[in-house]
Amino acid sequence: MKKFVAMFTVVLFVGAIMAPVIAQAQAQAPAPKGT
Repeated sequence: MKKFVAMFTVVLFVGAIMAPVIAQAQAQAPAPKGT
């Protein structure tokens, strides 16, 4: 359970960092919509 919580925290942390980067990249060069 502790490992799951740690993994979930890392995913949220990375997601919080990557979100603005991805948003900026899409604003500069829109990528085709997909999954």
